[in-house]
Amino acid sequence: MPVALHAGDSISDRQLFAYLSYPVASGDWVRYRVAFTDGSTVDKTVGFASERVQGTPTLFIETHVHALPVSGLPAETTVGIGTDAVLKTYVIGSTLGDLARTYRVLTSALKVSSFEYEVSAGNSATYSILTGAVDTSPRYGRLHSIDAVDMRIGRTVVHATRLVAEFPSRSLPAGGVDLPITMEVWQSPDVPLGTVAIKAGGGRYIDWRLVAFGRGGYRSMFSKTLDQIRSASQPAMP
Repeated sequence: MPVALHAGDSISDRQLFAYLSYPVASGDWVRYRVAFTDGSTVDKTVGFASERVQGTPTLFIETHVHALPVSGLPAETTVGIGTDAVLKTYVIGSTLGDLARTYRVLTSALKVSSFEYEVSAGNSATYSILTGAVDTSPRYGRLHSIDAVDMRIGRTVVHATRLVAEFPSRSLPAGGVDLPITMEVWQSPDVPLGTVAIKAGGGRYIDWRLVAFGRGGYRSMFSKTLDQIRSASQPAMP
């Protein structure tokens, strides 16, 4: 059962994303619409599954980023943002956690158009769905408010909890300062990962919204397994 939270409690950003989040199952998937400060938007689909790598069952997190067209341009103008790509991150461990969980990376594979290849990871490489390869330390603040709210995702209504937390400024180990920030997170046990939406800094820094999800049935967008990618990259014997 989740730990009870109350306004005024001390809390970390990691605890926000862990609240009402239960382990993700292989086959689950989510799709978030992510808005950036420049007005551009992408759909980020994340699927979870397992694959045998050299005979060992290995969990992977597959992320497909699809750039949406820019609105408000002249009718004769066509603009695309970036290139669709699929990143398949093989992680070390036997369980999958919440949106902010940091995983140790075994290796990764990248799919661009019809090309699929391995991107080897360093010994200390990490991955988080929320922050990518950046492994940030927890940030501590205070819970300002917590309340229940129903949210619609497509045709589905989920019961969520809205948490608003305030985090003071802090010095960074490599120099510089993290500015104070107010973070709103909507959490629900009805969806994989538990996170329905995120807004931080009035939406200027982080703006994520869950637009679709599924329990089970996720299939990799790669045509080859990692073992097959590795085999194809080996030079042919004379």
